[in-house]
Amino acid sequence: HIPSMSPIAYCCAASFTAMMIRLRGKGIGPQLRELAGYPLVFLWGGFLIYGLLDAYLLRGTTHGVLRWGETFYCFFLASLAIAETGDEFPRMLMILLSFLGFLLSAMAIIQFVKSRGDYFSVQATFKQHNPFSAYLSLCFSASLGLSQFPGKRPALLAKVSGAVILTALLCAFSRGAWIGIASGVILTSFLSRPRKLFGWSFGRWFFLVLAAMCLGMTAFSFLPSSQRRKALDSSGRFMYLQAGANIVKHHPLFGLGPGNYAKEIPKYLSGESLAMYQGEMNNKGILDFWQHLHNLYLQILVEYGIIGFILWMLAMIAMVGPCFHRLRHSSNAESF
Repeated sequence: HIPSMSPIAYCCAASFTAMMIRLRGKGIGPQLRELAGYPLVFLWGGFLIYGLLDAYLLRGTTHGVLRWGETFYCFFLASLAIAETGDEFPRMLMILLSFLGFLLSAMAIIQFVKSRGDYFSVQATFKQHNPFSAYLSLCFSASLGLSQFPGKRPALLAKVSGAVILTALLCAFSRGAWIGIASGVILTSFLSRPRKLFGWSFGRWFFLVLAAMCLGMTAFSFLPSSQRRKALDSSGRFMYLQAGANIVKHHPLFGLGPGNYAKEIPKYLSGESLAMYQGEMNNKGILDFWQHLHNLYLQILVEYGIIGFILWMLAMIAMVGPCFHRLRHSSNAESF
């Protein structure tokens, strides 16, 4: 029986196995200390150990905890790419992400057309449009970075994939991904002060992304009112906050336990929220509206508790901080 894992889980497992075979178990510790530093390693190790213990004691699942382990491993691989003296590894990584982003975006655009403009169907193989958009934001950044390398083929792939990925991002209507891309462009422009991209300054690129976002919002205004309400239902967000606050009130320190949210959530719903949950299970047989709380911070707080949330926040801050420092003081900030 093949375990049920995401594609990135299989990729991480294969990559980690290949690295262990190549290094024969030696050299990973020193590289981690050099690239990440002791605080980052200890904080992430502490959070992962806490998550595994929390899942064991509260009879949860370790799948979500291991996903955060994959996040740290991807950060380690990205740090290795940055530390490479040559450009071959970063170039191949950007080509891979650009190509995969192009294929998935083409699939998503077809889904959007077939569904007659339903952005909830723009998900490719991700089963949900928001995680798909988050992945595309990474692929779009890779396509922009690929344009920095010389040669006609990389430039052509960067232009074509970038255009298709940006189109899919607009179709998916994920406001979080749009804000993330715009923020990334601003931060990269401010910290690295690059010269030009495709002959344009990053200021022009920022206004292009901003204009694309405005275009998406304009197109959204022409959607049927039912779809607009589905996207901007503020009462839905309030329901998530109410449910999350109720869970934290009853399980403040350790939370429900990783992976226990889906089976425990009906115990903390009442009134309209509970009626919506029961309607979903009766009509669809699966969770849709209540599949998660649509807020990562609240979801971590609910599943891991206050202790786990603090460890996770410190680990994330320790991860992001060195990235900005390295970008600010890199001798080759533009290629970074």
